[in-house]
Amino acid sequence: MKHICYSTFLLLIFAVKLVQAQSEEEKLKSIVRLESESYMKKDSVTWKSLYKQDANTVRFYGGNGFYNHNVGWNNFGPTLLGWMKENPKPSSYTAIDMKNYNIQVSGNLATVSYTQRFSAPGIDSLRPSGTLEYRTLVKEGQKWKIVAVMSFDTLSFSSTRQSLVESQFNTTGYNFLNEKKVKEAIEIFKLNVTLYPDSWNAYDSLGEGYAAAGEKTLAIQNYEKSIQLNPDNSAGKEILQKLKAN
Repeated sequence: MKHICYSTFLLLIFAVKLVQAQSEEEKLKSIVRLESESYMKKDSVTWKSLYKQDANTVRFYGGNGFYNHNVGWNNFGPTLLGWMKENPKPSSYTAIDMKNYNIQVSGNLATVSYTQRFSAPGIDSLRPSGTLEYRTLVKEGQKWKIVAVMSFDTLSFSSTRQSLVESQFNTTGYNFLNEKKVKEAIEIFKLNVTLYPDSWNAYDSLGEGYAAAGEKTLAIQNYEKSIQLNPDNSAGKEILQKLKAN
């Protein structure tokens, strides 16, 4: 009887955790949808409220033959808010289709990737447009805040998308590392390695994150993988040698 009760208890705990995880995923989906909707509606108050407004918040867009990269809320937030207020008429693209979600949650850090398609039903002159979207969010209290935005035009920017996404995730990880938020940095670096398992630089960064956390064995493993992928990684070799010597 005790064994049955204990098994039932474990199943109950698992079910509760599963529901909690699903609830967090739904919250994150709602936030990224609200971000797009408020932007298209020129609802500056709602759009602003979804962001963490500090010096490490990142916004990147690539497509239509150019890219725009800003680090720090003050380098893009006020400009976009001003544009919304000067052009208050909502966008003609009224239908937003989001799908192909990939959501990772680790403590107070979450990453969300998805495809997004805008269309204007009833307006034949406006062709639908699609983007590939990435978001990094941190939890402050009970609220998720966006700290990194990466948006890629799926038609015109496909050739260089991978290297740019990898670079931006790497930058976001180092932003956390510079703030002494080592756990968050490691989660970003781990995601980058998962997305780009053939990138020596992704493993190098993950090794640095583990080294900062005092996880010497994991740091060594990742630096070794980085050097295996890129034997010319002299900086990584030097750090690896020091890790093994201590």
